[in-house]
Amino acid sequence: MKQLSLKILIGILGLCLCVSSCKDEDIAPAKVSFEIPVEGYNAYMGDEIIIKPTVESKSGVTHEWIELEKVISREATLKYKSLKPGVHIIKYIATNDDGKTEETINITIKKVDKPVIEIKVPSTGFEIAKEKTLKIEAKITSIKECKYEWKEGDKVISNELILNYKSKEVKEHKLKLKVTNIGGSAEKEITINVVTTEKPTATFGDKKIFYGERNKSLVIKPTVKTEGETTYKWLIDGVIYSKVKDLTYIPNKNGCTLLTYEVTNNAGSNSYNLNLIVGYRAITESSSLQVNKVYEFRPAPGQFVNESYTCNTMEEANEFALKALHDKNMYLSLGGFGGYVVMGFDHSIIDREGKDVLIKGNSFTGPSGCSCEPGIVEVMQDTNGNGLPDDEWYELKGENYDDATTIKEYEITYFRPESPSQNVKWKDNQGNEGCIDYLGMFHSQPYYYPLWIAEDSYTLKGTRLKARTVQDPSTGFWSNMMFEKGYVDNYEIQADEDINDINNESSYGGNTFEISNAIDKHGNPVKLGFIDFVKVYTGVNVKAGWLGENSTEIFVIEDLPIKK
Repeated sequence: MKQLSLKILIGILGLCLCVSSCKDEDIAPAKVSFEIPVEGYNAYMGDEIIIKPTVESKSGVTHEWIELEKVISREATLKYKSLKPGVHIIKYIATNDDGKTEETINITIKKVDKPVIEIKVPSTGFEIAKEKTLKIEAKITSIKECKYEWKEGDKVISNELILNYKSKEVKEHKLKLKVTNIGGSAEKEITINVVTTEKPTATFGDKKIFYGERNKSLVIKPTVKTEGETTYKWLIDGVIYSKVKDLTYIPNKNGCTLLTYEVTNNAGSNSYNLNLIVGYRAITESSSLQVNKVYEFRPAPGQFVNESYTCNTMEEANEFALKALHDKNMYLSLGGFGGYVVMGFDHSIIDREGKDVLIKGNSFTGPSGCSCEPGIVEVMQDTNGNGLPDDEWYELKGENYDDATTIKEYEITYFRPESPSQNVKWKDNQGNEGCIDYLGMFHSQPYYYPLWIAEDSYTLKGTRLKARTVQDPSTGFWSNMMFEKGYVDNYEIQADEDINDINNESSYGGNTFEISNAIDKHGNPVKLGFIDFVKVYTGVNVKAGWLGENSTEIFVIEDLPIKK
């Protein structure tokens, strides 16, 4: 019996030792790993970051997350957020039956700056009439959601970003906007001046442009809406003229004048700009779309000058030029550089938006080459009102005006030949000399020098474009290549093919011009309002071999506003 008991005891002890041995082999401390992002664990102040470690264990595990020796969580997954920017050191402890595993991680909490407030305030400050609504919208810079609070004094008047403000109290109102995010608060104070009335307004019927006559009284009576004490001021070209409600003015010159009307009450001022056009000759039912007078036809020497016509005086030359511009079987050749014609209409041409004047020449392009002989346009307003083109000329700026190769204030002098059938010599102010070739095989009139010019030499001036004349080496053909927009007798990229020339039934193209492109002799823009006279002159000094000199040709000139 004792032996049996001893055997049983030894068996039980063996079994225990076996179980204990198996336990040592199967149970160990938990294995812990963290999948840390490349940029590390980080979040903005107040934002939650979730951290879930990977834990491997053969037995149950308990979890502890510790910061600054204080347990902050006992969950397997840490949901962490903080309002304190900086690096936070977190210890994680995983415990199973065989012990503890500890890991340390860093969490970076990024700072959130307090909001930045920007309110655009008018130069004159915020101002509004009583019981009218003023909308004020602030621009807020913040990376986090914000709360808004508008206060007047101690009273909260809105919790919206956009404030629609209205008050019955006539005074300066101090308002404060407070914007808060998790990073802090910012404040901005503004002043709104509530006045008894709105600023005054003035109307002038449906007019923005007034027309007057030189040395005759002009009266303008605006309709003014205002309350309370009101003052008035009229300025003419920026200079104070009177301080009464209605304007009485006697212009002493023709042209375009800027009128400024200022009206003021205790709420503030409003200013209005008006245009006064003096000397404008209005269009009537009998007005012609074409020029009705040539004041001066002074061509440069050329192969078409004196051909098929004979003029011995300027009056005869002007009559011929006007006839040529009205006869569909004729044209006007201006000869070499600087040759010009000065023309007028039976009415003023107003500067409307868009195209104002059409001038047709004989430019063309085709398989055999291109022929463009650019003419430059100048315009004049009858400023002194005497009906003559004796005021200042303004060039209509073409697109090649600013080219480095364009010569401003170019001058050329032509000399009368001593005998018939001779070249016409010239000299320019650039130190060059040359001649207009006599081409007797094609144009056999004795002289290319205008017969009606009594002087033995004469000088012509203007803007000179660089010539675009080339010869094809294989065919020998000459071509006068195209220029950009803004020149007569130039086959530009046609924007005006829809314009029908009633005076010229050929396929020659036309060029349109805008008065708004006028510039003075220094190249500065000039606002004319209207014009009375047009001048066209040849803008290049070049010859194309056996084709002879480049000379601008004109078939017709028309007022486009009438044509339309």
